[in-house]
Amino acid sequence: MAIELAGERVRAREWRADDAPGVWNLVQQRRTLFGPPGLIDSLEDAQRWIERELSYKTAEERTRYRFAVELLEDDSLMGGCRMHVEDASNKMVSIGMALIPAYWSQGFGTEIGGLLFRLAFEQLGMHRIEALIEPSNERSLGLVKKAGFTREGMLRERILDETWIDTEVWSLLEDEWRARR
Repeated sequence: MAIELAGERVRAREWRADDAPGVWNLVQQRRTLFGPPGLIDSLEDAQRWIERELSYKTAEERTRYRFAVELLEDDSLMGGCRMHVEDASNKMVSIGMALIPAYWSQGFGTEIGGLLFRLAFEQLGMHRIEALIEPSNERSLGLVKKAGFTREGMLRERILDETWIDTEVWSLLEDEWRARR
């Protein structure tokens, strides 16, 4: 059964086999939306990307939850979000999202984050959510601060998309999230 998360203005739904044209369109608007540049250079690459995303849904022990993000108003595909179970025995996940610029600074990231938090804490019984963020990514840093995450430190020259880059580690614990609701 496919997972669908709905908020007031957005829906996060698992990717579908017919989403390749939408992914290709998104990549045209923001080259790094679904991985490093060059990962999706054609509609055929987008189809292969979708096929890989679909394979995560049927894994014996599911560790990846990857979603298309749509505007409820008209079903416009506006980006994607994800949650990966990093350590099941210790109930820890990591999250991430990417939206095309037309949807920035309108509260959509906050709403999508809330959907991921509910999935992690209420449906999957997780204890900890991590976000790994480039120090120069002011929008993402603002989102985690607004959501109540705590900065834990810096991973220096961590590999990300085949590039060595400094990455800040932020976390949100279940009891902190519940206290803010």
